[in-house]
Amino acid sequence: LGNVINALVESAKGKKNVFVPYRNSKLTRVLQESLGGNSLTAMLAALSPAAINHDETLSTLKYAARAKSIKLSAKKNEEASQISQLNDEIAALKKKLAEQASGGGDGG
Repeated sequence: LGNVINALVESAKGKKNVFVPYRNSKLTRVLQESLGGNSLTAMLAALSPAAINHDETLSTLKYAARAKSIKLSAKKNEEASQISQLNDEIAALKKKLAEQASGGGDGG
């Protein structure tokens, strides 16, 4: 996951032809669309206030800072507007069927 985050950060900084190793682990393969695809993703970093966990907390903060610098632009899928058009068409067809069933139609 760290390698994928680093590659996405390099890509966000403007470097061209950066290879993102999604296939190096099952986790990154599953998260491929969330990390570098057309989606908005929130990541949480769990920290510990205990002195014994200082190194782990610092590492987590550095990782979160790298992840925060990934820049993606999610775009609205066109399918959502197509779904609303299809729902409108279904409603119109149901209305026509109801009119025909009540005898108000032209016998079709």
